[in-house]
Amino acid sequence: MLTMVVLIIVDLKLGAMLNIPETSNSRSLAWMLGEAPLPMIVSVVIFSPICEELIFRGIFFTYALTNQYNHRNYQMIAVVINSLIFASVRVDANWEPSIYYTLMGSILGTTYLLAKRDIRMNILVHMGTNLAVFALAAMS
Repeated sequence: MLTMVVLIIVDLKLGAMLNIPETSNSRSLAWMLGEAPLPMIVSVVIFSPICEELIFRGIFFTYALTNQYNHRNYQMIAVVINSLIFASVRVDANWEPSIYYTLMGSILGTTYLLAKRDIRMNILVHMGTNLAVFALAAMS
């Protein structure tokens, strides 16, 4: 969790310093937050992490790492592929922000495997990360 918060802070600071463009995903979230803050916070902090973790970690790893492919090497490859997919659904033509999303996907994929595939741990980490993003964005 601390790693995720540090990554978020670094991302916000580097993004501002290097003038990295926002993704359309970020712009949409900012607009929705201004229009309907409470439903947006509930959606992004509670519902999205549940849905995303069930899909990106739960379903993906269940099918990617069947018994014959459950070796450590396959797990690392699965984490990389999962991270790239996780990032690809969030970015548009601007590739720079995808680095952050790929890193986040890698951390969440690794967390899922280290937690012995307990999806609840990932959901909590993802919720905490999204909450930290909102808190940091509100402070800046």
